Amino acid sequence: MSSGARSALGAALWAQVLLAGRPGCASAQQQLQCQHCDVGDGFAEFLKDDDVPAAPGSYASDVHVLWPAHVEVVPITADIGGWETPSFHESLAQEAIAGWRRFREEILPSLPKDHHYRRIAGKAHAGSLNDAFFHFQKDRSDLFENSGDVQAALGMKRGRHHTPSPYDNSTWPEMNGLPAYNKLRHIIDRLSRRYLERSGLNRKAAASLNYSIFNWAAVHGAGEFHGPHTHVGEYHVGVFYAQAGPSAGKLRFSDARGHSPPFGRAYVHTPRSGELVLFPSWLSHMATVTAPASDLPRGEKEPLRVVFSFNIGPVQGPLPCHLWFSDPTGDMRFRRRSPIDPRELAL
Repeated sequence: MSSGARSALGAALWAQVLLAGRPGCASAQQQLQCQHCDVGDGFAEFLKDDDVPAAPGSYASDVHVLWPAHVEVVPITADIGGWETPSFHESLAQEAIAGWRRFREEILPSLPKDHHYRRIAGKAHAGSLNDAFFHFQKDRSDLFENSGDVQAALGMKRGRHHTPSPYDNSTWPEMNGLPAYNKLRHIIDRLSRRYLERSGLNRKAAASLNYSIFNWAAVHGAGEFHGPHTHVGEYHVGVFYAQAGPSAGKLRFSDARGHSPPFGRAYVHTPRSGELVLFPSWLSHMATVTAPASDLPRGEKEPLRVVFSFNIGPVQGPLPCHLWFSDPTGDMRFRRRSPIDPRELAL
């Protein structure tokens, strides 16, 4: 099933789960209910109320922080403070680069000249090869929907075209057979549920949510970048850095509030090999340019930034636009009760 068909099916299936209207929704369109609409205060295990005495004469205010963008940076490997050995990210980077080179040097040249992968790769911009590599992993006849069947993905035999479960094959065979790859997908599954719970989703709903985890690898060489974009319609996004040296660019987030003053801010994160970053699907982000070869110190090898990107979203496909309001991370908020001492404030 194509991505477009999954989206249409998703709209139909979501329409079938209408229950009681969601409190506070103003329009009939928003009188929808879904399995993840029970969104409360986020970060409940961290942000406890201040100690407000209940004695007569004590006073307090309610402090509400509304609609933050929840970005979580998780060190996975021991060389940066995590629990896996550095060989975890090293083996993933090695196989991603091998798969990327195989696609560039063996698969692309073997395809008909009018094949859409070759048309994409032939475009005149720095990221065209990675664009084609992405489409090979995802678009139309792809590895993900064909559970890692390369021949079906290339259109050489009839594929199944379905959205696999988080534990099905999801990419090319050599990567599927890598223990670190399967462990990475398991880590994503567990941390994704925690991320959604911390964003305010009901714990039971987060634990039982049936979602799809689609991931793809990208290998950026000198002078390459990935421009600003979002993944709206997914629950949230993850990026794992299998290889990110000092010349391999940054992860830049744009201000979700817009670009008119006093907004228009940016948060720039310097990624490290072995690091996972989780963030909302609607938060605009980009991978800044890797150092051009001419800018590298003498003797330094061409920097290859190797990333695994993850879309964590509905099994039916991305939420259609009329259901974006139900994105649990879009209604994230938290509240604290803070004591007030009138004498201290000279009130």
